[in-house]
Amino acid sequence: MIASLTFDGLTQTQTDINHKKSKRDFAYISMFTNNFLGLIFSGSMYVFGVLTEGDNTHTRIMESPEMLKECIIWAFAGTMGQIFIFLTISMFNCYLLTIITTTRKFFSVVYSNFRFGHNFDSTQWVGASIVMICTFAELLGKKKKETKVEEKPNKKKN
Repeated sequence: MIASLTFDGLTQTQTDINHKKSKRDFAYISMFTNNFLGLIFSGSMYVFGVLTEGDNTHTRIMESPEMLKECIIWAFAGTMGQIFIFLTISMFNCYLLTIITTTRKFFSVVYSNFRFGHNFDSTQWVGASIVMICTFAELLGKKKKETKVEEKPNKKKN
């Protein structure tokens, strides 16, 4: 979680600057480039595994209709997630995306705790609570800051 938030923080400002500078409506080129490079990297790593270790995952998936169906569902869910991410960046900004993804991660962890019987100890509950409190405090702080900026009267220069 800390690494994810760190990388979000490091990249969000630059992404917003690039977005404003290029004046693009949607991030189709970025989406395509990221996914194409990811495909090349993942494909290369898989071919390396097949050639060096004899991995036969592709054969097992193609021979099992249930496994193939699960892979297609997984791919579709990932695709929808990617589209959501790039649309959010294009229509709003990276800050909002960070808030959304942090909140989603928090609720995923808490849901997993209840759904699969992963019992949190008190330290883990404190950590999860701190993440959400800080996320909401930051969101409210930014909202108040934006409201103050909008309320300031514009001063004309002579």
